[in-house]
Amino acid sequence: MSEKLDLEVWASDLRPHRSGATVDLVASVRSRGDEVWRGRSTYLARGASAPEGSSTDLDVTIGDVAQAAVWRVPDDAGRRYAKVSGDVNPIHLSGLTAKAFGFKRAIAHGMWVKARALAALSGRLPPSFSVDVAFKKPLFLPSTATLSTGARDGGWDLAVRNQKSGQDHVLGRIRPL
Repeated sequence: MSEKLDLEVWASDLRPHRSGATVDLVASVRSRGDEVWRGRSTYLARGASAPEGSSTDLDVTIGDVAQAAVWRVPDDAGRRYAKVSGDVNPIHLSGLTAKAFGFKRAIAHGMWVKARALAALSGRLPPSFSVDVAFKKPLFLPSTATLSTGARDGGWDLAVRNQKSGQDHVLGRIRPL
């Protein structure tokens, strides 16, 4: 592929968070002047401060469930994700390495949970869409998670929750572009 692409990356939306401060890193890819991809990733700096501003909470409502799925997430999900993503983070690999960082067990990678939720909606998503998610609580490995979705604003709101406790792991929204 010899197409020339223009890439722009910037920091945006520094804001307070209950555990410190968050900032978004945004990347935009353009081809012949048209934006063909945009990504946003939010980073938390524990203990940092930021000016008062917007909240990090997403407005997600799961009313009438349009689709639902239940997943058994095995204890090796973090190691398998590390192999394909190259993101080898000790908190995802084993209980022993996760405990060294203050977790009681290994946790699923948040991007794996997001990707798993989108994969469950494969074939139902519009040709182009945006996805915003908020990572709420760690998904400990192994565990069983549920995906619930509700129609809203021409797209869906989604929630990935612990099957036993109902605790939110990931809340998100999918909107057509």
